Amino acid sequence: MNDQAKQRRLRPHPTRDLILAALGASSSPLSPTQIAGIIGTSLGATAYHVRVLEKAGAVEMVDEGRVRGAVEHFFDVVPDSDYVAQDRASQLLAAFDALTVTNPLGRLTVVVLDDELRNDLDNLAAKMKPTVDRAVSKWMQRARRK
Repeated sequence: MNDQAKQRRLRPHPTRDLILAALGASSSPLSPTQIAGIIGTSLGATAYHVRVLEKAGAVEMVDEGRVRGAVEHFFDVVPDSDYVAQDRASQLLAAFDALTVTNPLGRLTVVVLDDELRNDLDNLAAKMKPTVDRAVSKWMQRARRK
């Protein structure tokens, strides 16, 4: 199976997308236990999906430590991975499921992106990124306290 076929099989997957989002928003590597607590999935399911992402080259184990006699592995996103590489417009589309606008008649219309609109959205998302990153970071801190 070639790399493109592998990528198509891996995405979209809600749990894997949440894992990547949690790792991407964290200022330090996370263990599957920490990720499960943040995204609200079971440790078994989270560990499975982390292994799948590791095999795909999207995340890598960067550290390990001992916790109550067991070895805990810590993972981080591979920044230049094809799996996580998306333009910002695609990230916006993924976040909202679809890009729609209200037309002059008050009806929702699905927008098909051309290169110019994609570029405009990419620039807008780049400007919003620091604000979004701060909001996600605060959410992760709250989730860790629970």
